[in-house]
Amino acid sequence: MEKTDKTWQELNANNNNTVSIAEALSEYLRHWKWFIISALVCLAVGVGIVMTTQRTYRSSLSILLNEEKNARRAGANAAALTINEYGALTPTSNLDNEIAMLSSPDIMLPVVDSLNLQSIYYVKPRFRKEEIYGSSPFYVKYIGKKDFFPGKMDFFIVKSGNGFNVEGTLIRPGGAEIKIVQNIQHLPDSILLPDNLGGIVIKPTGRSIADAEKYYVTIVSPASMAGALSAGLSVKQNSEKASVLDLSLIANNSEKAVAVLNELIKQYNEMNVRVNNQMAYNTAIFINGRLKEIAAELGDVEREVVSYKQQHSITDLGAEAQMSIQQTGQNKDRLMDIETQLNVISLVERFVNNPDNKYKVVPNLGVSDPALSQIITEYNKKILTSDALLKNTGVENPTRVRAVEEIDNMRSSISGSIRNVEQAYKISRQDLQRLSGMTQSRIQSIPQQERGLLEKVRQQQIKETLFIFLMQKREETNMAIASTSDKARIIVSPQWKVWNIAPESKKILLGALIIGLLIPGIIIYIYNLLNVTVRGHRELAKLSAVSIIGEIGKNETKEQIVVQANQTDGVSEMFRSLRNNLNFILKPNHEQIMLVTSTIASEGKTFISMNLALSFALSGKKVLL
Repeated sequence: MEKTDKTWQELNANNNNTVSIAEALSEYLRHWKWFIISALVCLAVGVGIVMTTQRTYRSSLSILLNEEKNARRAGANAAALTINEYGALTPTSNLDNEIAMLSSPDIMLPVVDSLNLQSIYYVKPRFRKEEIYGSSPFYVKYIGKKDFFPGKMDFFIVKSGNGFNVEGTLIRPGGAEIKIVQNIQHLPDSILLPDNLGGIVIKPTGRSIADAEKYYVTIVSPASMAGALSAGLSVKQNSEKASVLDLSLIANNSEKAVAVLNELIKQYNEMNVRVNNQMAYNTAIFINGRLKEIAAELGDVEREVVSYKQQHSITDLGAEAQMSIQQTGQNKDRLMDIETQLNVISLVERFVNNPDNKYKVVPNLGVSDPALSQIITEYNKKILTSDALLKNTGVENPTRVRAVEEIDNMRSSISGSIRNVEQAYKISRQDLQRLSGMTQSRIQSIPQQERGLLEKVRQQQIKETLFIFLMQKREETNMAIASTSDKARIIVSPQWKVWNIAPESKKILLGALIIGLLIPGIIIYIYNLLNVTVRGHRELAKLSAVSIIGEIGKNETKEQIVVQANQTDGVSEMFRSLRNNLNFILKPNHEQIMLVTSTIASEGKTFISMNLALSFALSGKKVLL
């Protein structure tokens, strides 16, 4: 036989390079039964997961956000507001703020309270829980102290005879458990919890109640339910060019998801109506107060005019008086406008200087000065923004603090602007009064009584003009409040008959099948990787350049001598084949010496030597063992 100088590394590298795909596959195909068993077991586990996992659904809707033009401007620039602008809608400007508001758990709290979502109803018909929102035969609600919740409650209601058995537990925040066991004969009824923790009200809904069917109820705190619903809510912008938002909610009941989405939009619209009308409400209160004062002043002036006419027996003015009035009419009109503006500015100044109105919206009622009107409008916007930040963040929030500082600075600017405008109007009034004095020299012939009457009539007209102005603004403000529209309009309604999104049966079963096929393969691969023994002549042929001329199977008998005359069992035939191969290799007619050796003891050296010697002896050879 040939000798070889190959090292172990060379042989191992040659082995790795010569492994064929068929040989690799044959190693796994030999254990095909394990692959089938593993796949069936994993598929059974997958089916169990599908059957026991509670189903979840996704419902969605789309809304169009609008901002009411009249709600933005009422009270801020009411003088420029026209009837045609009421009800006009424009797209909202900041969708990120609206997304944050819709995603907030705070806006979800009134939804939970309105729909009583803190009580969860479900049954267990087979393997999984099924939530029965909207179809439960019972209405269950926790009653107790305001802003207090004793803990999570899990119990079931089952019809028993003529009554109902209620059993479950109350889990307190510290982990302590309180058993709930009650038998109710008639519904509606209530169950009082121990330690003055409140009670549970149970009412029938009119739906049929199955005998011996357990109806499970879980009651959680409104805050935790609002947080869970907000976590399952997704709000995204539909398009960058449109103020359309897509809302989707994941829940264990599709009908419940639809109800939550619809109620969420309702609560969102109501909240925006309250916020948008706040400025109009403040303006209406201010106008009503001023109308009472002006009405009293106007009544006093009118009584003075009547008394003056009666005292001086004045019934009609002469032609000379008419000509004088015509000459002074233009100056009087201008002076009347200035007096009106001074009164309006005085009203605004008193409102601004009042400490009680420090962070309230400033009424902007007919101020003709554009600069002052603009700064008051900007100030009112800052006030509304600060109030919104206070509701959503808190007093200590840095953004809220900066907004308050800006409001204080702008308030000082408003006070300065009011003083400047008032001073300018006073200068103009002095000029007009000086001009009126020059005109009065031309009407010295007018009776003193007529001059006194004109003064009183002028005061009457000023008060009347201001009274009519306030009346008009009150009606416009009331129209602004009455015509406020919903900010969100549903354009794609949610559907409650939808397919469940989980559990995904196909994916779970496919994954189970793949895992079932991978497990035996990985085990076989690791076993082969850790195996350090030679399991056949093919592996030996790959690891050595020495020729293999025979293979002897394992001796299953206890006898050491297996080769005998006329014996045809498998092991005897293997020894005969080995003898024939050796005869073919060995040189004829020469004595040959063969050595049988191995690495460790008990590997079969004696067994091979004895039976190989017998095999040669039976063929007529002289053998010395």
